Amino acid sequence: MKLKIIDQKEMPLLQRKVISLELDCENLPTPKKEDVAKELVKLLKTKDSLLKVKNIYPNYGESKAEIRAFVYSNEEALKTFEKQKVKKESGKEKSQEQKKQ
Repeated sequence: MKLKIIDQKEMPLLQRKVISLELDCENLPTPKKEDVAKELVKLLKTKDSLLKVKNIYPNYGESKAEIRAFVYSNEEALKTFEKQKVKKESGKEKSQEQKKQ
């Protein structure tokens, strides 16, 4: 799995960077977000808790994919802008926003 940074934008009001990457899967299936996040932590030299892989867009018929990830400046900003998943007793996940309703 090879990652190449295409674009990097600073968003100071949201306290994060938006990073666009190109992933070469080398004739393997498209990896999961967790696997991509581990590689990004090494590439960007950031903490795992501050990184959020938002999307993986595979290119049909190719071994390449486009990735969009956010790197937050602190954990407070991440908690403010990202929906947190809460597990219910039945094992199903719901966001905190849905739980309040």
